Parts: sequence; C-alpha cells; structure tokens
Amino acid sequence: LRDVAASVPDGVIVHIAPLGASAREVSGGWEVSIWYVEVVIYGSELAVEQWRTATYTLVWESNDWRMGDLVSVDGPVPVRTASNVASPVSELIALTAGLSDDGWGQ
Repeated sequence: LRDVAASVPDGVIVHIAPLGASAREVSGGWEVSIWYVEVVIYGSELAVEQWRTATYTLVWESNDWRMGDLVSVDGPVPVRTASNVASPVSELIALTAGLSDDGWGQ
C-alpha cells in the first residue's frame, strides 16, 4: 500500500465497511468470514469499489488466538440499477469528509 500511495501524488484514501459476518467452530479453532465493501480513492481522479469476502481461520496457540489462514475472494456483488451512476471523485471526497470508521464520538 505504501508503494501505491507513493505513486499517487494526491494520496490514497481507503474506506472499509463490513456488511456481514459469521463464525463457526472447526477442528482446533474457528473459521470467521466477513463480507465487506471497500472504496479506494486514488488522489482526486479515481475511486474504485471492491466487494470482498475474507475468511480467517483462527487457532489457539501459546495461550492466544492466532490467524492460521486467510482466504479473500471477490464478491458477492449486488446488482446496480441502470440509473445508479458513479459519483465524481470530488463529490465523493466532499460528502465523506469528516466521516470516520473509528466508532461513535470521534
């Protein structure tokens, strides 16, 4: 990510929003899946959305939970209506300025 950010003079902004999660016990630990959308804004010219599902395998090791594996795949991606058009990057930046994913009260 540092290499990407260095190649974009106006910087890179990443917004990530989890949409759903599940957990199930598996042999020796847990499997946790998270469906999320991320929007990556490259400078003032390009904003790209990515819908992904990440599945983590957690194992109990040395008295702590550790990630044993991570598999990340594209999707699922919802269908967009024909009238749904992308916002210009400047509008997206302006409308999301000041929003935080750090929790309430930030």
